[in-house]
Amino acid sequence: MLYKLRNALDAANLKHKEIIYTARYNAYWKDAPDSFTGWNTDGEALAVNDALKAHGSSLAEAVDQVNLMFYDQSPSDINAPATGATLKNYK
Repeated sequence: MLYKLRNALDAANLKHKEIIYTARYNAYWKDAPDSFTGWNTDGEALAVNDALKAHGSSLAEAVDQVNLMFYDQSPSDINAPATGATLKNYK
């Protein structure tokens, strides 16, 4: 879908229109890191990127911005302190 949307926008002379992709925080790993909770959405952005590569594109080429969602999660899901996650927990 992202591939077709990007091509349709470009063909309609709408290259200035941005496509923004939003995924869960765990979308860029196949297996949760040690001490993180695993989810069935692990790796979804990797799967999207693989599908785009099959069409000669990539997530980086098809979208202009990526947002990562982190909601309804306990800080302990990513081995963060009870006070909340910090940038260190994402690195």
